Amino acid sequence: MSKSKFNPLITASVMSAVCLAGVSNVSQAVVLENLVSDNLSSVQAVDTRSAMSVVPAANSLGQNRYIIQLSGAAIARFEGNAEFGVVPRKSNNKLDVDSAQAQAYLNHLETQQSELLDSLSIALGRNVEVIQTYQFAYNGLAIYLSPSEVESVEDIAGVQKVLLDRNYFLSTDAGPKLIGANNLWGVDGVLSSDIIFASGFEVVVEGNFGAGVVIGTLDTGANFDHPSFAEVGGDGFVHTNPLGAGNFLGVCDPSNTDQFIATYTCNNKTIGGYDFVNGLEPIDGFDIPGPEDENGHGSHTASTSGGNMLATAEAVGITGIQVSGVAPHATVIMFDVCFNDSAGTGLCPGVSSIASVDQAIADGLVDVINFSIGGGGSPWTDPVSEAFLNATASGIFVATSAGNAGPGPGTLGHVEPWTSSSGAST
Repeated sequence: MSKSKFNPLITASVMSAVCLAGVSNVSQAVVLENLVSDNLSSVQAVDTRSAMSVVPAANSLGQNRYIIQLSGAAIARFEGNAEFGVVPRKSNNKLDVDSAQAQAYLNHLETQQSELLDSLSIALGRNVEVIQTYQFAYNGLAIYLSPSEVESVEDIAGVQKVLLDRNYFLSTDAGPKLIGANNLWGVDGVLSSDIIFASGFEVVVEGNFGAGVVIGTLDTGANFDHPSFAEVGGDGFVHTNPLGAGNFLGVCDPSNTDQFIATYTCNNKTIGGYDFVNGLEPIDGFDIPGPEDENGHGSHTASTSGGNMLATAEAVGITGIQVSGVAPHATVIMFDVCFNDSAGTGLCPGVSSIASVDQAIADGLVDVINFSIGGGGSPWTDPVSEAFLNATASGIFVATSAGNAGPGPGTLGHVEPWTSSSGAST
């Protein structure tokens, strides 16, 4: 189990996300643990500079990651046309990704992208290495290009945009008690009558403390064997797997040949994990295959949002303190989107986040996306921001962090009008 020291700088609260997604109650505080690293980094490195992202250095062939957006809407915002029907919604207002309409349009987008790859090989005179393809949150794909090749790609029919990918910096949290999450408990776990839910989201009165809600955290992964993510919480609550007992996603799904890793064990709380970053780290970087946390940041943010109630924190030499996530009875899915650079700083490629949002929509389970990573300062041109827009359209609430920069003007991260952006003050 990888560990590192948590450093509270910014809250990325999912309190509002949990409420809006239909949770009837949420919980109180998370202890900020001082943990000793057992891998490359002695402390959790969190960026505090004003920039929220950087362009990575080119590879040995002089190529960078680029995101190609194709004409035509992604599945999440497809409104139907003469050829393909409108994708229906389920009773909970989520997109029905398994419907015949969604599958027909998915096949169309996959064909369109396959044809683009043929055109790319002809235009560039070489084989094209595909990093990822997207259909649900974005209509496009990620590939390696040299700067001199970009114009040729832009001239191909059906190409709407060619965008240089960036590495985004991590943000981090303080505990839910600072945001008053414990006030939403009510009395003895009964929902307070004065809590108002936004329209369009179903209120599950029975689901105290987040039960029934699925939180997808996009970050550095998580320590799967940590008690915060165990099937039975410290309060005795036994989680129910929304997929059914014994059914899991990603690295715990033997049928998923792209993601399955036999050494991973999921449970009825932690129902899956995905790795969309391994192989994108530079030569001097570090990333463990699979969604295990090699930084510490992801375990922190995932436990802040949905970590179990635990009676004590004996593992770090603290006793008599209750620790809990905002929604301790929620189930969680981890998406690993970040690697460590040579200094131990977490860097998160945009293509990895887009792939994760794409997967979250495709799975049809995630209610809330928890994203404590930079970006979103220019949402109209940021492809990750567009993926969040499509996630919102599909019925997922997106909770982001305001970032570590400031306090000057214009230093707020994630100004997308379709996400929540949360910060902390003292």
